[in-house]
Amino acid sequence: MKNEPIAILSPDEIEEYESSEAGEWISVADFEAKRPLLEAAATRALEKHGVQISISLPNTDLERLKALALQKGVERDVLIRAILHEAALG
Repeated sequence: MKNEPIAILSPDEIEEYESSEAGEWISVADFEAKRPLLEAAATRALEKHGVQISISLPNTDLERLKALALQKGVERDVLIRAILHEAALG
């Protein structure tokens, strides 16, 4: 029995994905001309949502996290991020 991957999308992200898949999005006219503006906006949005950190973990903990990530079918960093997010929410 294969374990299901941990859901890492917020309800808003799930809604956007479903909207996109349903064909509810429209193309932007003259996209190439607007591309620099859109890329700058996307960069600003991403900067608000994440901060890169560096932590030290005991090797045994890291090996256990790697094994758990493999078992769940997700990347190690995705699993660690999900665990930290759950802990932060309480």
